Amino acid sequence: MQYNPTIHKLSNGVTVILDPMVAATVAVSVCFKSGSRDEKPCEHGITHFCEHMLCKGTTRFAADVDINDYIYDNAGTRGARTGQDKMELYGTILAENVECLLDVFADQLQNSVFDDAKIERERTIIADELRRALDDENRAKAEFIVQNISLGAYSVYHTLGTHENIASFTKKQMKMFMARRFSGKNCLVCVSGRIDNPEKLLGIIERKFAFLPAFDVSEYEPAVTYAPAVAHMAQPGKKNVDVTVLMPHLYPRKPENIFRRMCVNCFNNYLNHELFRVLRSENGLVYGVGIENFDMNETGVNGFSAQTAPENAARMVTLMAQTAQAVCTTNPITDAFVTRYNKRCQLGDALWLESPARRRDRLVGTWLDYDMVYDFHDVVRMGRSITANDVITHTSGYFHNPVSILSAGAEFDANVLQIWHDNFSKSAPMQSIMISKDNKCH
Repeated sequence: MQYNPTIHKLSNGVTVILDPMVAATVAVSVCFKSGSRDEKPCEHGITHFCEHMLCKGTTRFAADVDINDYIYDNAGTRGARTGQDKMELYGTILAENVECLLDVFADQLQNSVFDDAKIERERTIIADELRRALDDENRAKAEFIVQNISLGAYSVYHTLGTHENIASFTKKQMKMFMARRFSGKNCLVCVSGRIDNPEKLLGIIERKFAFLPAFDVSEYEPAVTYAPAVAHMAQPGKKNVDVTVLMPHLYPRKPENIFRRMCVNCFNNYLNHELFRVLRSENGLVYGVGIENFDMNETGVNGFSAQTAPENAARMVTLMAQTAQAVCTTNPITDAFVTRYNKRCQLGDALWLESPARRRDRLVGTWLDYDMVYDFHDVVRMGRSITANDVITHTSGYFHNPVSILSAGAEFDANVLQIWHDNFSKSAPMQSIMISKDNKCH
């Protein structure tokens, strides 16, 4: 599958990535590099609220249903999303109707009405969205973990905000926020799919988005420091206990670390393979083992997790530590394993290369992380060149930093910190540990 995206700059600073491929459709994104991590505490949730209001009607389309009907009539779909690092309007449409989708996105950004009655209705909807997120067990687990290891400086709920903030945002405040945060200089328009005439498409994008002013956008990104922790989140009624073991990521997300992070990914895969073999295949303690990754601004942690019955928790942590110790001390990764890992990566590459929407998302993500176009050929070349020695070299410090052990679910009686140190002698000393009074997870 062809993959040769090109990057362009418009007169007002808008970045455009065109990614032509053999397809009947195009996937489009209009993305601003501004999200919840750029909000001050009193603003948490405002980018997300603005995203909602951008979808609720313009001077041309009275309501969101009118926008949807127009898109549907032209064989397309649309959506919007907000994250830590972005606010994005996105959609997919038949290639011959791409101008319709771009026209709608430009209209939303330039002419959204922010009707007072609709603001009040969205206030209720967003508050419900936050309540559902707070009730979600997976998000609750993630929040419990990052709150503990960041000393409360980071929250997975920042994007949605707080009930107090949601209740307080006004039309004036939201419009002033967008005027301050949405610039041509931090905007990306990405199109993946059938592009018959790139020059014509660039001209259309230039005209549609010429209204965006060109100014520098400052970033407000509070520092997040990893603080190792041991803690348990009791979940009454749960029959299993979920144990997550985490270490600081060896390399921050920077272009110069792409190869090293690929080596860490390979190591994570090998460690997961070994943990699955020991915990499930040989001892029957778990159904599966997960690879864990939490990004907190530039700080990141990675590790593994598994669930088991409370009475098996001590045994499971023992085997986790012993398996990690064996991997750490014997360096058993072979070139044969790396080759098999790369074969699995080839399948993943093929799946996203065949999808305009996945290609668009990969291009947008790389632009957000590295301010550059995703160079598939270069990244594949790096991935295919990895050897077992590279993995061993670039992951030698994987367990050198203090570990965090976070558990959730049923109550259990085990000193997981002591178990880990008894069975993994090379782990670094724990610091700033958060444990219960009796040194046990209850």
